[in-house]
Amino acid sequence: MGFSLPKKESMCVNEMIRLASQIQALGLPEEQEEVLMVQAADLVRFKESYPGNLELVDPFSKVSIVSSEAITAGVCFYGSEDKGALKLMLGETRRLKRLKRVKELWFVYVSGAGTGRESLNGIIDKHRIKQLCSRVFVLNYNAASVQLL
Repeated sequence: MGFSLPKKESMCVNEMIRLASQIQALGLPEEQEEVLMVQAADLVRFKESYPGNLELVDPFSKVSIVSSEAITAGVCFYGSEDKGALKLMLGETRRLKRLKRVKELWFVYVSGAGTGRESLNGIIDKHRIKQLCSRVFVLNYNAASVQLL
């Protein structure tokens, strides 16, 4: 008797393998490859947890671009370990919006076990994320769940 994953989980694993091979084919330095692998993992987990259908349009730009129900959105992933990268990411989201490559900007806070909600609210207020982004989500990576704030 063989082991098999449920259909949705199997699709996510296959998608991650496909994205990983695309990243490796880019021939980037190891540090950049690692950043893209984390971004791809966050994106696949978000897609798995998102209540609607998401299509990956450009998963490897600084801000991933997805499509959902005729809306093209830039998705900015941020975790507590990304403190230094937040300003760069927010600058890129502004650039995408100006260039009109996306209709909406989504901010996704990637949380693990024990991540404090107070610090997230402080980050959102300090950087005026709700004014910049159309939607703000919390992705609980461990539980594979998404909450819209």
